[in-house]
Amino acid sequence: MAVDNLNKAYISYYDETNGNLKYATVEAGVPTVTPVDTAAANVGLYSSIGIDSDKNVYISYYDMTNGRLKFASNVTGAFVVEDQPDSAATEDHGEYCSLAVNTNPSTTTVHISYYDKTLMRLKYISKSSVYTTTWEAPVVIDESGDVGQYSNITTDQSKKSYISYYDNVTGDLKYATNSWIWRNKVLIWGGYDGVNYLNSGAMYDPVADAWRNISTINAPSKRAYHSAVWCEWTDWQGRRRAELVVWGGWDGSRYLNDGAHYDPSLDVWTTINSLGAPSARTYHRGLWMDFIRPDNNRTVREMMIWGGAIDSGFTQSGSRYKP
Repeated sequence: MAVDNLNKAYISYYDETNGNLKYATVEAGVPTVTPVDTAAANVGLYSSIGIDSDKNVYISYYDMTNGRLKFASNVTGAFVVEDQPDSAATEDHGEYCSLAVNTNPSTTTVHISYYDKTLMRLKYISKSSVYTTTWEAPVVIDESGDVGQYSNITTDQSKKSYISYYDNVTGDLKYATNSWIWRNKVLIWGGYDGVNYLNSGAMYDPVADAWRNISTINAPSKRAYHSAVWCEWTDWQGRRRAELVVWGGWDGSRYLNDGAHYDPSLDVWTTINSLGAPSARTYHRGLWMDFIRPDNNRTVREMMIWGGAIDSGFTQSGSRYKP
């Protein structure tokens, strides 16, 4: 069940008599019921519902007849059913599904955790735009034994997911998050290929032995010999952040003193403020500082840029940047 800011209730449920998924709203004590999916004899089990800031409705649920996860939403008006978000799965999957909807700041995303019954593992899938039927590739979260039943998912303001679930072998409650999953990845960006300077990159997952291209929207201009620093901090809203900061370098004709930071969880670049930035340079050093000042016991988390080559030669100057 979900409740909006006007205390209107939104409920998804399985109609056992008719074997289908239904949806109800309750306003001022008066219920309104709408059939959502009647395509199979037993569809609608383990339903999980969420609403966005515009009160659009999103439901994940299990199709027992066909053994798969399904999804429905009314973002375009009437409910539209998406038959199998995990389109490549051939195993029985979708039981114990849980759905979270995130609208921050303006893009609504959907996140679903669910149980793979055949292979006895926990899986996760997400949709970066609710106006398409395209889903991100599913991710196996845990496959250590028989895990993933009774999953429950939520997200934070940075669209990072947190999942609790049951380990049927040990009888334990388990927890998983992708809030720091990027520590297990390799990010490559920019450089020189012998002919051209580049402003593209990719992320490599050594576990899956797979590459994924990085967005180039709002990315820094083409360059090489720049600094690329991994930074972790808490922003002014209390959100934990983990991003790659690219700064400076050489584009084949001039030294640079600009850059951007990249959030791999959103695949988004944000331009760095150039006010007070060091002079344009290349071959410099960038490092992330994370320490407690002994004079006031305050934690300092900043990037430092130091040295390098400038127009007039080498320099012994630098600056500090606070994301």
